[in-house]
Amino acid sequence: WGYLEGGAPLKGMYFFPDTAFNEFITEKDMMRNYEDPSYIPPTYLMDEVRPGEKYELVFTILKGGAFARYRYREDLYPSVLFRRTYDALVRSHGERADVEYLRLLQLAATAGEARVSDVLAAVLDQVGGFDYVTVQAQVAPPARVVPVIHIPVPDLSVYDALRVGAAA
Repeated sequence: WGYLEGGAPLKGMYFFPDTAFNEFITEKDMMRNYEDPSYIPPTYLMDEVRPGEKYELVFTILKGGAFARYRYREDLYPSVLFRRTYDALVRSHGERADVEYLRLLQLAATAGEARVSDVLAAVLDQVGGFDYVTVQAQVAPPARVVPVIHIPVPDLSVYDALRVGAAA
């Protein structure tokens, strides 16, 4: 069950058909669904997956609940631009692409998705590729300023007067 791409085992990916129902959507249909949310892509079962194709995994926990027909993409690719960014990073960075992409998602979460998207649109087709550092430098999120708080020294003479009165 762990062999999907060209007959080679997928690193760290195992499918348990007795605990979840797995379906697959081709990359082409997934991208069409991104561009047209009203398009409902066809799904394929495990034995219909073709070697060498890229798929989006849709899984349903057999006990039902919150993860019925859950699709990973909504969490990982906020837009088609981010999906294209990931694909470009895979081409230019190989195994390091995942780390670079996660850093870009963190940057989008802290500096704003719109700001990061603008920079990604500009650098996506650069010859030689790009990385997190390149994008971060152009996004230049504002430095967080830690406020300085001045707390005056408390006047304890009132407390001392209460203690003296209580002892008497």
